[in-house]
Order: sequence, then C-alpha cells, then structure tokens
Amino acid sequence: MIHTITIAAHVKGSALATALSNLPSDQALRVIVSPSASASASSDTRPTFSDIDLTLYPGCGLVFVPLSMLGSCSIDSFVDRFCLLKEKKVGIVVVEVDKAKWDHFVQLQQSVLVEFGLRVLPVESVDQAARYISRIIYQEAKPPKQKTNVAAATGKTDNKDALLIKTVAGIPGIGEAKAKELLVEFKTLVALSQATDTMISSRIRGIGPAQAKKVVAFFKDGKEFS
Repeated sequence: MIHTITIAAHVKGSALATALSNLPSDQALRVIVSPSASASASSDTRPTFSDIDLTLYPGCGLVFVPLSMLGSCSIDSFVDRFCLLKEKKVGIVVVEVDKAKWDHFVQLQQSVLVEFGLRVLPVESVDQAARYISRIIYQEAKPPKQKTNVAAATGKTDNKDALLIKTVAGIPGIGEAKAKELLVEFKTLVALSQATDTMISSRIRGIGPAQAKKVVAFFKDGKEFS
C-alpha cells in the first residue's frame, strides 16, 4: 500500500518534493498539494507560509529547513510554521546540516526545543530527509503492536533525549556528563532554560557560578541563529 502525504504549495517543485517523489518502490509515497494552500496562493511568485511544509498523517506535521537557509536568517523566518506545527499532536522539524554549519544547527535546535517544544532531526541531505519521512509514515501505518515512535523510525534509540543532551553539551565548559546531570535535575530543556545561575550552581555538583552563568547566557542568547 502506498501512503499519501500532503505538502504545502510553497513546497511544490522543491528539492524535497522531488526527493519524496523519487523514493524507491518499497518506500514510495503519494505526494499531493494541499488544496487550501493552493487556493490561498496568489499570482505572486514569492512563497507563502500559510501552512506547515508537510502533513505526514492526521495530527503529524513537519517543517523542513534546507542547508541553504541554515545560518542565513533568523528564527523569525520560521516562526509562523513552527507555531502551526506546535498545534499538531506530533511536530517534527527536519534540518539539513553539514559539519560547517553544525553550530548553526545547535542554535536552531536549542530555540526550537525551548520555545516550541518540537522534535528536531538532523539529516545530511534532502534524500535522507525523504527517507526519514517515509520511515516515519510506514512505521505509523504498522499494526499497533509494532508501532514505534519517531525516534525509532529514524533508526536511533532515544533520539530526542540524545538531541537534548547534545544541545546542552554544546554549552561552553559543560560537556556530555554535566549535560546529563542538568537534564536529570531540571527534567526538561524548558525548565533548564528558565533556571537562574544560582539555582544551577547550587543544585549541580561541579558547576560553579561562572559555568552556571554560561548556561543562563546560552539560553538567553539563543533567540537567533546566524
């Protein structure tokens, strides 16, 4: 059975739409353009973002950030779509990234997780993004006993936790071990982002006032990526 996904008008003709249309037969998807998005599109050739990029299945939406956009604009360029995505039961942000732009990805990931609570998946290419999307859909379509979450669909265990740890570990002087301690203590990235330097230094052994201030500054300064 070939599953159907819906793309917004601004995604039609993009590299991602092409990659989705060219998936191998065992991963094939039927791609249709959202009628509402098409109807709202004017004769203006500039893209409009009145809808999220892709609807994978009812309640699950996805926004794709291509490599060309990573580091070239502020998060404000995606806010409308992220807000729409937040309303979905499952919201996923897929980001195309390479080694040269990894720092930009970490900053974007941080903002998306903290401000919108969305799942963030890094990919190395548009083709890999298309394969991830196909896996997510085919995993969702399996009988209930075999269903897995988005992390399992990408072939990674506890993918969201790993991304959270990597985000916090990117704070200068923190590293993976202290990142895990911070997340265990504060439970969520949102709670950690709202903590004061005094709270952090008093509750985490090995993190002094200077390091705690770096943690606070990391979240305070993470509103934009450039």
